[in-house]
Amino acid sequence: MHQNDALLKTLQQRIPNAGIESLETEFCYNLKLSSPLAKNKEKVLHYLLSETFEPNQTNCFSNFSNEKTENPQIVNEKNKKVNISSYSVIEVGPRLNFETAFSSNARAIFTASGLDNIIRIEVSRRYRVGSSTNSELSFEDRKIFLELCSDKMTETEYQSQLSSFHSGHVTEPVEVVPVLEEGRDALLEINRKRGLGFDNWDINYYLEMFRDKLGRNPTDVELFDMGNANSEHSRHWFFGGKIVIDGIEQPKTLFDLVKDTLPKDKPNNSVIAFHDNSSAIKGENVPVLVPKNPGFCSPMVEKTALLHPGFCS
Repeated sequence: MHQNDALLKTLQQRIPNAGIESLETEFCYNLKLSSPLAKNKEKVLHYLLSETFEPNQTNCFSNFSNEKTENPQIVNEKNKKVNISSYSVIEVGPRLNFETAFSSNARAIFTASGLDNIIRIEVSRRYRVGSSTNSELSFEDRKIFLELCSDKMTETEYQSQLSSFHSGHVTEPVEVVPVLEEGRDALLEINRKRGLGFDNWDINYYLEMFRDKLGRNPTDVELFDMGNANSEHSRHWFFGGKIVIDGIEQPKTLFDLVKDTLPKDKPNNSVIAFHDNSSAIKGENVPVLVPKNPGFCSPMVEKTALLHPGFCS
């Protein structure tokens, strides 16, 4: 459990009428098990979760509740005593429809440690907001709070403590696109509806493929896959295509012109370039910490290694 002074000040500025006087944070590990953990395995799990985190503050229960504490009076940053009249507990964590990289990596560690009945683990953050008013944060205040404390693309608010990783979302049924019946208009409509990014050439190509050659209707799944596989990002039709200016075909593509900035026959500081969206430039010999005996429990020792700064898009 931690105080969060920087965020507290921001909240007080953004939501001045909420009377926010205190803000505490805790992390919550949510686990899904295929079978109950034995007592000795619980100790292993507790060690793995707490040893590199905060052993003294890692518990099997939450420190927060919506009830008032026994001593609802605090001293704020201005050294003034303030009475806390109400608390709001807000929990934020990853969206549940996909397992996070943290979970998959943690499961590998658990399995190597003999905890092979842990199916998934996700970490959420719980905030306890103390207010000098007699009411919890309003819907609009909570909305501002979430904008400041979460990434809306990858995270969501948990309305209650998790009891399952089921997201509640129902998979949409596969839709058959009526190309045989409606022709080009059907492709234009699914392109607009699903945001497939088809241009006129794509529309004409898929119309001819399904109507004239295959003689059947495509599904929205097929068209979505084609929209990705045949996109500029994947195929580079534009950057890798022929350039014709005033009727004259140019000797090089746009990709050729870009690659010409790093000619292989001239010295430059590039180690790799134009390799599947990744590149690296020449680095320096720098001190690093490495295991003394890799593959075994051993102390860390300092070593000099040549490291190249890398980039991946």
